[in-house]
Amino acid sequence: MIDLPEVMDILVVSVEAGLGLDSAIVQQYSKNKSAVLMELNSAIREIQMGVPRKVALKEMADRCDVKELTAFVTALLQAEQLGVSIKSVLMQQSERLRVERKQMIQAKAAKAPIKIMIPTVIFIFPVVFIILLGPAVVSLIQTFG
Repeated sequence: MIDLPEVMDILVVSVEAGLGLDSAIVQQYSKNKSAVLMELNSAIREIQMGVPRKVALKEMADRCDVKELTAFVTALLQAEQLGVSIKSVLMQQSERLRVERKQMIQAKAAKAPIKIMIPTVIFIFPVVFIILLGPAVVSLIQTFG
């Protein structure tokens, strides 16, 4: 569900253009068959068949078992219950996901030098020592041998 923030941004634009959330999801799914939109579209179809919105969205979140999507569904249901703008919820969730992704990438980047050090010590340092000390060892052997 890497594309969840991008999907939310697209849905924000569609909602700002005047579409309802359900219509925006169906329209975007017809253009882009990403995993997130596929799951959202299947939830919308369930809603259209008579399943309560809360049940359909929670089942989708449980089925996907992705914490970001579960948080999105929870925020969406709370927004509907409290009458908050769907657009603002989508924008906040998108921003939150971007911040989390950035923090995860920074954490991985912080671990990279440690992971690079092991191959450097094992493969590069011995070669450098051989190149630097090789001629000296050869001349010592020739001198004393």
